[in-house]
Amino acid sequence: MTFPARFTVDHYPYVGDAADELGNVIDTWATPTSRAAQGWQSVDREKLGNNAQGVVFDVSLSLPPEWSPAMHDRIGLPDGTYEVVALRVQDTGFHGWKPGTVALLKRTTGII
Repeated sequence: MTFPARFTVDHYPYVGDAADELGNVIDTWATPTSRAAQGWQSVDREKLGNNAQGVVFDVSLSLPPEWSPAMHDRIGLPDGTYEVVALRVQDTGFHGWKPGTVALLKRTTGII
């Protein structure tokens, strides 16, 4: 038993380091694919204050159990592009329930 995945997001898999035309090392991502998602929720980081501990993120994205992005992958949401900074695997549901994965995302400032 799982929750329905009613939304689609763009998934940009992280390819690794490459070199630009000047020989500088840059990060690269593959061509995006549409993937199913159960939903996402924004986090108000200003309420956390300066003493917040742990991973700092902007959005938590709920995903079905059959898909889990990798670290540094990028996710395209309607309001912008985000990078995966942490994953919370939710695979110990009761009575055969498989909740899936929660990806913690941080807004990116660069261009893919």
